[in-house]
This record gives sequence, C-alpha cells and structure tokens, in this order.
Amino acid sequence: MRVLIAGAIVLSLAGAAYAQSPAINLGAFEKKKDPAQQLKEEEIDRAYRDATQEDRTKKGAPNLNDPWAAVRSAAQPAPKPKQPAPKPKVQAQSQPQAQSPWPQTTPR
Repeated sequence: MRVLIAGAIVLSLAGAAYAQSPAINLGAFEKKKDPAQQLKEEEIDRAYRDATQEDRTKKGAPNLNDPWAAVRSAAQPAPKPKQPAPKPKVQAQSQPQAQSPWPQTTPR
C-alpha cells in the first residue's frame, strides 16, 4: 500500500514537472509571405491606423474616457474631476486639561 501511495506521489510530481517543459513552436511552419502580400497588408494596416487616428482627433467626437456621454444630455456639461479638499492648518495650542474627578497624587 505504501508503495502505491509513493508511486502516486512521484507520478503527480513528474506530471507537474512535465507541464513546465517548454512549449512546441508551431510558428516555424508558417509560410513565408511574398513581397506583394506584405505590401498589401502594410497598406491595410496603414489605412486602419489613419482611420482610427482621424476619429480620435475629429472635433465634436465624444470623450473616450466618459462612459456616460451617450446618456448625458447636451446641455449638461461633463463632470469635472474632483480635487481633494485642502487640509486645514492646525496650530499647536496649549489647552487646559480636563479636571479629573480623582484626587491627584504625586509620584514618590
């Protein structure tokens, strides 16, 4: 019985070690692209980048950081970011100590 338990432990540890082995690189079997195909893909990528940059810089475009822009009416301005309230400066003042109901004793 002990041998079976020891074998199960060894197999579980071996399985964990096997799972950490490097992955097989399947990218080595990709086809090489011919220059015409590369140029076409670069042209498509460039057109996509130009189109997305145009949308971001266009006037009147909604604020991309405001998820409630579609819900808010046009008359209502976007909320301004809140600034933390300034901390009041506290000056050290000597305040009289409260009287204790117990008589004060002096240390000996």
